Amino acid sequence: MPDFIDELDQVPWFAHLFEPTDESGINTLPDWDAWPGPTDPRVEEIHFRQQEAHDALLAASERPEELKAHFDQVHARVIELTRSKVPFDEKADSWHAPTMAVWHAAWTAGLMALYEYCRRAPDPEIEAQWRWFVQGRWPACAVTIDTTGALRDFIVM
Repeated sequence: MPDFIDELDQVPWFAHLFEPTDESGINTLPDWDAWPGPTDPRVEEIHFRQQEAHDALLAASERPEELKAHFDQVHARVIELTRSKVPFDEKADSWHAPTMAVWHAAWTAGLMALYEYCRRAPDPEIEAQWRWFVQGRWPACAVTIDTTGALRDFIVM
C-alpha cells in the first residue's frame, strides 16, 4: 500500500486537460461547461459501477474495516494532490465539473489501491479510467453504454 500511495505523487494530475490526445478516435470536451453533468446516464453509470466495485471488494474481504481505511487514505491523498490543479470548490456539489473531476480521481485511485491490496485484477472499466487519470486527463463520461450495459470508451478532458 505505501508504494501505491507514494506513486500518486508521480501522476500528472489534470496536467493535460483540454489538450488534443494522441489516440485516434477519442472524443474530448473543450471546456468544463461541455461536461453533461452528473445525471447524464453516461456519467451516472460510471459512478454507480464504482460504488458497486467498492462495495463488492469490501464485502469479499475478511478485514473490510482495514480495506475501507486504505481506501480512505488514498482518497484523501488524491484530493490533497488534485484540488489545486483545477478550480475545485469544496462547497460545490456534483454539478460543478472541476469538483466532480477531483472526486472521480480520488475514487478511481482508491479503487485501484483496493484491487492491488486484494491482489485482484481491476475491473477493466475502472482500469481504463485510471489510465486516463495517469495521462493527466479526466475520463468525464462514457461514450456509450452498450446493450450489455458495459461502458464503451470515454470522452475525456
